[in-house]
Amino acid sequence: MFMEELSVLGWDNGFGQEKLYTVVNRRNYKEEPLLEDEITQGLTKEEKEQGIKKARFSSIHMLVSGTSAMSNSFANDYCYENMDIEYNGVEYFIGPYALDQDPNGGIRNYDPYKYRYETEIAKLGAGLALLFPDDGKIIINHLILGVSIRVYTKSVLKEVNDIYKNKTFKFTYPRMIKTGEIRKKELVVEINNVSLIPQGIGGVQDVLFDINGRLNEDNGIEDARYGVIDVGTNTVDGFIRRGVNNHIEGSEFGMTYGTSDVYKKVAGKLSMPNYYSQIENLHTQGKESIYYYGQERPFIEVLKNEFETFAKEIYARSGRDHWNRHLETLHRIILTGGSAYYVKDTLEKLFKPIPIVIPEDPQFSNARGYYKNGIFRLRSLLD
Repeated sequence: MFMEELSVLGWDNGFGQEKLYTVVNRRNYKEEPLLEDEITQGLTKEEKEQGIKKARFSSIHMLVSGTSAMSNSFANDYCYENMDIEYNGVEYFIGPYALDQDPNGGIRNYDPYKYRYETEIAKLGAGLALLFPDDGKIIINHLILGVSIRVYTKSVLKEVNDIYKNKTFKFTYPRMIKTGEIRKKELVVEINNVSLIPQGIGGVQDVLFDINGRLNEDNGIEDARYGVIDVGTNTVDGFIRRGVNNHIEGSEFGMTYGTSDVYKKVAGKLSMPNYYSQIENLHTQGKESIYYYGQERPFIEVLKNEFETFAKEIYARSGRDHWNRHLETLHRIILTGGSAYYVKDTLEKLFKPIPIVIPEDPQFSNARGYYKNGIFRLRSLLD
């Protein structure tokens, strides 16, 4: 049985997308060509050469009964398009598979305390199976995940520790053997330690540190006063900080709606209200229309208008309302989240002359920042 031991795993258990991020030191992995699944999830050749592994997929699930003789239950080799996993006696289709198989676009969990659900533990296992499909055991020495700043409390910290720290989880998923037959493969995941970080802080850590946990010399915020806006699927969180660790008291703001509401409005205006997840999935793939009732229905212009309105709502809550007395002292604003680029132009006009900074691949900013934070902590203990 192959085994993998990870020093740190960053897990952004998002409302829209699941993101997992870690780094391995195996030379053979770094020298391998990019695989199709890795390209689909946004891994670059340069990242692979650094040993980076990352998984990204829609945070959607579908319960599988498996009772029909024609069921897809454990029928296909496990991959990004066919994420089929069993946890604690329940089978799930995850991500693109759920989106494809469920006519309603699958089930999303919008509970801010979603980390406590077995569906989310199944998604963690599904992501690890994508990253390490041939391993039978994965030891995670330090798991770092995040929650909305609105629910980041001591009781939540304790609950996350109770659920994940020093715990073992077992998953089963289908793998094709040399004969072409599908067999059930077991994955055992051991988690030794866990930390919780407010969403958005992960984006700050992403800008501050490199993947070795060292301060980026050109991070631009180490001695600055800056705002952070994390644009999520179901929420928008924001706050102001100065330097590495100085939080500005009372600067936090939160919105209880996000990009999923934008896609829902677009779907409603196109008279297909149940297809907002499909529109979102197509848009993230660079598509501009959806096939519906025998024809391609363009959605891109309606979507651009809705994102412009959404950006104005973000500014109303942050710049005009909550941050008004702070704006003249901000050096920059860090904008994170998968939809950061869709709202940047409008926010730049509204916040002018304050520059808007978007980290590379902003959808991964929190997960990448969680990982960097964990490596920084590890280095601090060793120094």
